[in-house]
Amino acid sequence: MNASTSGLPPLPFGGAPTRRRVLRTALGLGALSLPAGLLAGCTGDDEPGAADDERMPRSTPSPTPTPDPDLPLLSAALESERALLATYAATTAQHPDLRDQLRAYVQRHEQHLAALTAMTRTAGAPTARVASSPTPTRTQVPSSPGEAMAALLTLERAATTGRRRDTQTVRGSEYARILASIAACEGTHVTAFEGESS
Repeated sequence: MNASTSGLPPLPFGGAPTRRRVLRTALGLGALSLPAGLLAGCTGDDEPGAADDERMPRSTPSPTPTPDPDLPLLSAALESERALLATYAATTAQHPDLRDQLRAYVQRHEQHLAALTAMTRTAGAPTARVASSPTPTRTQVPSSPGEAMAALLTLERAATTGRRRDTQTVRGSEYARILASIAACEGTHVTAFEGESS
């Protein structure tokens, strides 16, 4: 049987069909019948994994948040308030008779501590840094109630001066407003202590 009687197209090359020629022709016809999408996926321009890389969103490093410039000042004020409350706790522990007299001062300082804690968190301080509660200080408390009250008066004066100085230095207007309120309250403590000791 020859090509003209078999219904097959004439061979592109003369001579009898060989196994190699038949395979070459079949592979060529098969490639032409493949969908265009599959051919595109086999082009040399498409490096292995390149399509996946283009579909995957490229992660960009998140920018490092800029530290609040007021954070060191607020943290120092917070530690000062903690120390003051700890001294009150030590004083009332050694002089229980002063507990009722000092209760209102302690409550107001606890409010100051809460306000300063909230501000330091707003400024970006780690939670662990502002979460601890004040504990009784190891500072020696005077043995007499009168001297213990005088020592607290000295601390109240220092706290008032410190918060007023912070008000002049802090950059944030809302921080300045709260610090001014704390300074004013602690100033009334000084006046009250002076009145009680006179």
